[in-house]
Amino acid sequence: LQKEKYEVILRDAVVVSNLAAIASGCLAHILAEQFGPVGPFRGAVSCTGIALLVILGLWSENFGSSTSKLNGDDRADDSSQTS
Repeated sequence: LQKEKYEVILRDAVVVSNLAAIASGCLAHILAEQFGPVGPFRGAVSCTGIALLVILGLWSENFGSSTSKLNGDDRADDSSQTS
């Protein structure tokens, strides 16, 4: 990728990460007000359960094909090679 594309990707990742942190903090505060000190933990368990259901329903593993090649890229995914 070009340098400009990396900058856009990193900028957007930082913005989304910060917004997610703000939203989760607000949700934790609301849950703590309604259910007491255990509210945020119950919310975390609920969100984890929802994420599990979404992943189980939507995830399709990509095993690739047995005839796949590296498309001209000489790098191998072998941790025994040293630079």
